Amino acid sequence: MRLLGAGVFSLLFCSATAAAQTPTVTLVATAGIYPAGTTQAGFTSQTADPRGPFTGQSVMFAGGGPETLPGTDSRLAYRYKLEYSQSVRITSITVEGAAWHGDDCCPQLRGPGILRLLDASGTVIASTITSVGNVFARFTVNGPSAPGTTFYLDDFTTSVVWRYRSRITVNAQPASLAITSPADGASPQSQFVALAGVGPAGASLDVLINSVSVGSVSVDAEGKWEALAYVWPFGASPTVQVRDRVTFDLSNLITIHPSGGFSGGPNTSPTLLLPLRHADIIVDSDPASAQVILYGPNYTHVALYLGGDEDGTPWLAEAVTAGEAGVGGEVRSVPLEQSLVWKARTMAGFTTRTPIANAMRDAIVEWASAITQQGLPYWSVDTDILQPLAEVTRLFRPLLHLPYVARSPLRGTFDAILAFLDARKNSTSTFICSTLVWRAYWEGTGHTLDLSTPNLMSADTGTVFGNLPAIFRDLLIEALRPVFIVPETFVRSPKLVQIF
Repeated sequence: MRLLGAGVFSLLFCSATAAAQTPTVTLVATAGIYPAGTTQAGFTSQTADPRGPFTGQSVMFAGGGPETLPGTDSRLAYRYKLEYSQSVRITSITVEGAAWHGDDCCPQLRGPGILRLLDASGTVIASTITSVGNVFARFTVNGPSAPGTTFYLDDFTTSVVWRYRSRITVNAQPASLAITSPADGASPQSQFVALAGVGPAGASLDVLINSVSVGSVSVDAEGKWEALAYVWPFGASPTVQVRDRVTFDLSNLITIHPSGGFSGGPNTSPTLLLPLRHADIIVDSDPASAQVILYGPNYTHVALYLGGDEDGTPWLAEAVTAGEAGVGGEVRSVPLEQSLVWKARTMAGFTTRTPIANAMRDAIVEWASAITQQGLPYWSVDTDILQPLAEVTRLFRPLLHLPYVARSPLRGTFDAILAFLDARKNSTSTFICSTLVWRAYWEGTGHTLDLSTPNLMSADTGTVFGNLPAIFRDLLIEALRPVFIVPETFVRSPKLVQIF
């Protein structure tokens, strides 16, 4: 009788659970399949399609076969690959049919017959013995399995001629704790991997690299979590997993392959970046920045964390001067290690004090991603920043001392410069680092979150602004607050909270 070869057959089938837990089924190995209509011991197959049992159609598999269960004479009937679009736990698999021989087949053959559920690496995670001979029977492999997106089901018996399988039912549930991005085997172009996943709302999770905790993150009210894990010290192919700190439940395990060879980096420990989520804000300091001379800020640059791409590479949106841009452009999105942030001395991270919905975070990131793909320029440092600031400083002193009638011409010029700065602040065709991040939040939140107000910028003693007489300095800065945003605006904002 002619047998059909193993080949590769795939099927998206409907299991007893919701559509989100429906796997794609692929036959990856078999001893062979008899044609449809084959009868053995009163059992007749309905199809030669190996996926038939998943839709209630019986298949007659061949006995024997080249693959044996180690240490036994049991041989493989079939091995299926089950792939899910999201992380699941398989709670049970039930297989129905006949010819389940183990030790009972022949005196010279050693069983047992066995059904096995394996994880993506081929490790057996559940099994059940099936040695009952040529009678109809139903066997269930019980879970729950460890969470994952890829599983294998295989079936070994000592049956030497045929094995009849009429139905296979897979029951799976969404994993309550899972890494959903990146996929297993990802290769982030970074020393970090940007992780995202799901978990019980409010849970605290340990992030495990090679089974070692590198810190913890929290699951938000929507059941989602993120982490930016520094994985480079753990070798070329570290494993990543998260663990609930109360229940000790584990997520699916992924292996990643990070890139190295990145020079520099801030003095800030890279492990502190772990709790960053997409749309969070990063500030950094450069003592050589002209801002230090002007008003003495602690931080001189700000960028928007965009989250990770499909490989887990972390990206930032930022605006930099032409001299700082290199080949990356001025208003740009770049991987973390190619950003100006990575060249800074120190950095800090901020998130909103009042949590915002993930949909709003998505909108902030989408706006910034779109605007940074347009090749837009940074402000002119001379004509858009230094000259206007010098001019308002020059004009402001006489405005305070001249009689009211004599102020009018100067006031007009002063107000025109403030209007120029306000137009630059609101421009969507040119940016500085602070206006890019501010505008991303303004647009992404539907004009509900304005991080430019209150603008608590100040000036330190010993700087250009700080050396002005106190009353003059304070009034000048007050006039600039509505029109000129700086990185310190974010650092001191009561609407944000520091996370590292």
